[in-house]
Order: sequence, then structure tokens, then C-alpha cells
Amino acid sequence: MKANRIVAGLTGSAILLCGLVSVAAFEPPDSQTPRAGGHQRMAPPAPLTGAIQSIDREDGGRRGRGDLLQAGRPAERPSAPGTAADKWEPAIRKFEAADKSAPPPTGAMLLVGGSNARRWESLADDFPGEKVINRGFGGARLSDVLHYADRIVLPYAPKVVILNAGGNDLASGATPEQVRDACRDFVAKVHAALPDTRIVCVGLPPTVRVASSPEAKAVVRKTNRLLAELAGGDVKTQFIDLFPHFLDEAGSPRAGLYVQDGTHFTPAGYKIVAGLIKQKLQPPAATSPAASRPPR
Repeated sequence: MKANRIVAGLTGSAILLCGLVSVAAFEPPDSQTPRAGGHQRMAPPAPLTGAIQSIDREDGGRRGRGDLLQAGRPAERPSAPGTAADKWEPAIRKFEAADKSAPPPTGAMLLVGGSNARRWESLADDFPGEKVINRGFGGARLSDVLHYADRIVLPYAPKVVILNAGGNDLASGATPEQVRDACRDFVAKVHAALPDTRIVCVGLPPTVRVASSPEAKAVVRKTNRLLAELAGGDVKTQFIDLFPHFLDEAGSPRAGLYVQDGTHFTPAGYKIVAGLIKQKLQPPAATSPAASRPPR
């Protein structure tokens, strides 16, 4: 454990903020999937016909099944923050207890979000020389991260927040616009208290199931477009689009970037995400067109 460089996420918890959480199509229960260092063969995606259907999501360690959209029926209205979000209270209290026994550093890079954030075990190694804090938790939605920001974001006074969430919101019935609005509220809350903190929003990835369904892909692309528009030209808020880097020329997920479930990243996948984050954090003059092209 590199105690001087990383504050690790607790079991079932971790943090990064915007897109590493995958769209439930997206997100099978983490307890039944290998971690990034495990088996990397992807299972074939379940068929998605007529609409985005049978979406799996992480639900406080329990498996949940739901429909994001069904033909002829509107999506269910997502639960409000402060109700369903309260199921994460035990995890948040564990973070707070750990912070009391070993106060984390201020001015660090803070990762918040769901399972792809929590599973990023190589975070400290991928950002050598940086102080990093991982506060991702289970199947967290972006609205959950917003709900707990006063307790797991603002107290650390981070210099950078990596936001890795949004997919579980869609899986719970939220629209792309509602995901965008939750992100906007999160950015406003952070910058009201910490105006100099930079926020990097990692877009929702093209998981195997998303890539196999035109309907699911359209919903994810729309969500990402809205998040990119939200970031706009604000140098303190930036967006990373994973699609060009995780899809091949045929529009299929690149081999070796997802573990067997087709949703969570392998070490190679995390390396790509880390590289994209580093590019965003460089001074504008240091970013070249060649560096911005997706790796082959």
C-alpha cells in the first residue's frame, strides 16, 4: 500500500466522477465479475431488441434488473436523491471513519463514481508522483455522488476531481437530460466551495452490450454529448469521450479493454483512461494533435 500516495476505496466503495460507471446495459453485479487483473475474455452480449431492455445494474451489492426504455412505455421516473441514495450511508460512514483514523491529504486527485472507479486498483501507479484518493462506491449513480458530495468530495479540497458516473442513473430510469442536470449540479456545488478545483468528467464507455444495440448506443451518445456541451469551454470543467478510444474502425469494442463481463475495464483499459486524463490536465500548449489520437 502506497500510503503516501493513495487513499484506497473501502470494500464495496470507491470514487471517480463522470463516465467510468457504465450504463447498466451495461453493469452486471460486480461480485460476480473478475477484477481488472483477472480473465479478460469477454462474454457475448445479451440480445437487445426493439429498445434498451434487460439492463443489469449494481444495487448496493444486490443484483437489480430493470428496463431503461421499453417499446411503447416510458421509462420509470428515477428516485430522488436522499431516498434511494441513503442505501449508501454505511459505505459513506466507513469512508468517514477511515478519514478520521488516517486523514487523507488535501490538494489531491480525487476519483469518484461507481464500480469502474472502485475497481481501479492501479490508480496510484497510473499517476506516479500524484496524491490520489479513490472514493468510488458500488453501483453509485451520479445523483448519489452529488448527494454525498458534502461528505466525500468537499472535505478533501482536491485540486482535481475525476467524475466517473451516469450509467447507473440511466439504468434506474433517468433520461440523458437528467444525467446532465445532475452533473451540472455537482459541478456547481464543487465550484461554489472550491472555485479552483478542476473537474474532469469521464464519458460513459461503449460497453459490449451498448455497442451491440443501436438504441442503447444512441442513448449513451446523447448523454455524452450533453455532458460535453455542459463542459463547454470552461477550463475548470472538462469532458473525455471514450468512444473513439474504446471502439475499433468497425464500431465494435476493441479487444482487451474489458474483462469477461464486457463492462469493467482491464488494466489496458485503465491505462487508456489514465492517458486521456493526463492529456486533459496538461497545459493547453502541451497537448498536441498526435497525442489526442486514439491508440491503435
